[in-house]
Amino acid sequence: MLKTDRMNGSRTETFVAICFISLILLCSISPAEDWPNWRGPRHDGTWSAPDFTQDWTPDQTQLRWKKTIGGGYGGIAVVGDRLYLMDRLKPQEGEEKPSERERVLCYRASDGEPLWQHDYPVEYGTLG
Repeated sequence: MLKTDRMNGSRTETFVAICFISLILLCSISPAEDWPNWRGPRHDGTWSAPDFTQDWTPDQTQLRWKKTIGGGYGGIAVVGDRLYLMDRLKPQEGEEKPSERERVLCYRASDGEPLWQHDYPVEYGTLG
């Protein structure tokens, strides 16, 4: 009876180990990376998706979409098919100083369709 209990325990441990290793392998073969943080998933500006082909030239690419946004300093975050960014609203017609409003924008990454935006007041003050 003691021998049977050891065999059952060993089988259970083996099964759990196989499940764990399978889960790790499945998670590591994702086809592309999201870019959810500043400078990417590891915050270091690196990309672990497949490399571009060596004979690639810029004139072989097609621009998918383009949007005009306000100024600012920020990076783009990509999660799934959503692209997030921040900008400063442009001055209204006749305004001399920059707008003191910023916004967060969300676009569909595949076609550039605007999904939502949120703007909010900011106080820039003066430098110095």
